[in-house]
Amino acid sequence: MDLAYWGFSRWPFQRQQAADSSIVGASHEEGLARLLFLVDEHRRCGLLSGATGTGKTCLFRRAASYARRQGKWCLEIDATGLDADELAWRMADQLLADCSSNMTPGRCWTLIQQQLANQALIGQPVVAVIDNLDHAERGSSLAIRRMMNLAESSGAELTVLIAARGQLPDSSLSAEIELSVELTGWSQEETSRFVTTSLRAAGTTIEIFSADAIIVVQEITQGNPKSVIQVCDLSLMAAMSDDRHHVDAQVVEAATAEFAPRRSTPDFVRARQPALS
Repeated sequence: MDLAYWGFSRWPFQRQQAADSSIVGASHEEGLARLLFLVDEHRRCGLLSGATGTGKTCLFRRAASYARRQGKWCLEIDATGLDADELAWRMADQLLADCSSNMTPGRCWTLIQQQLANQALIGQPVVAVIDNLDHAERGSSLAIRRMMNLAESSGAELTVLIAARGQLPDSSLSAEIELSVELTGWSQEETSRFVTTSLRAAGTTIEIFSADAIIVVQEITQGNPKSVIQVCDLSLMAAMSDDRHHVDAQVVEAATAEFAPRRSTPDFVRARQPALS
């Protein structure tokens, strides 16, 4: 990217930079507050839901960081593709149990029980942050319930935070949830604020995106944070390729229609492409 063309010190819409500042919406602020409430009050289980790209992983990182600052032992696990045995091994590993890669599931659970009992003895609460549970293999929910039951029997204070795109398919685990948080997209005002803040953080005070450009960005993305980042990124590249120094509605429309790679065209672009007659 040509940073000098825009006068940027860095590219404003890189994914990690956006994730670090993505809590700009009321839904996200409220969601984080509820997660921290679960951690502070040592509640049993909470669910964070929302569509792909709404910022669940970002909120979980912040909740985990907060838990550690409060002196709690924190497990952070991405459950994508994990079956029950693999999830149990990850939990044991992050509890600092003496586990090896070829350990049997039974031995793994014994170590988890021992470590939870140790945490109870020293009075240190445990927070398990489990992301993408809806992408895990069947049986993983049972592993989570088993860990919760072991914590209860050993006297350990355990809070489990689960993230998924929607409601959990396992009704028995759903029954354990004390507080459910659903993330939604940004409002147009929040999207505008995110774009302005990102551009200023990149080193420019120029209003590169016009008001009508923001309206189109919002219409295309419906305020989905990940999609907003993609559309704004594409729009800057489109404007630069056309030797423009401002992004208006026409540039945004052209960017989403022409600059998105055809093989991985985002859903928000496909939905706006006219059907062939």
